[in-house]
Amino acid sequence: MKAHCVSPAAATTNDRLFRDDLKVAYICAVLTRSQHWATHWSPIRGNQRLMKTYKIVVFVPEADGEAVRMAMGEAGAGRIGNYDYCSFTSGGTGRFRPLEGARPAIGEVGQLEDVAEERIETVCSDERLKAVLAAIHRVHPYEEPAIDLYTLVAID
Repeated sequence: MKAHCVSPAAATTNDRLFRDDLKVAYICAVLTRSQHWATHWSPIRGNQRLMKTYKIVVFVPEADGEAVRMAMGEAGAGRIGNYDYCSFTSGGTGRFRPLEGARPAIGEVGQLEDVAEERIETVCSDERLKAVLAAIHRVHPYEEPAIDLYTLVAID
C-alpha cells in the first residue's frame, strides 16, 4: 500500500487520491497543537463516502459538567450510529489567572486559581457544530471557556 500524507481538506476534495490503484481510501487526520498532521489509514469498503465530523473537547468546573454535557447533547453533539449523548469525561485541574478587565466566575483578578475541572469529549457533525458551540457558551460558567476543536474524517 502506498501512503500519502494529506490534510483533511485535501482528503475530502481530491477525488484522485482515492483511485483503486493507490489502495488508499480513508484518512483520519487531526491537526495537533504542534501543527503536524497525525494520520491513520484504513481501506474504504463498497460505496462508503467520507463525511466531515468534529471532536469537541471542553473544560468545565466539575459542578457544571452535567449541564454542559446535556446542552451539547440537546444541540446534537454525541451522535454515534444509533446512540446519542455520547461523551467521555475525565478529571483534572484547570489553572488560570484572571487579568485586569476580566469578570471571573471563579477566583479574583490578579490571583492564580486552581479549579477541579472535567474534560468533556464528544463528536459532532458539521451541520450541528455552530449550534453545539453556541450551547456550550450559553451554559458554561466561564467568561472564556477553553474549547478544543479537532477536524475528523469519518466513513459513513
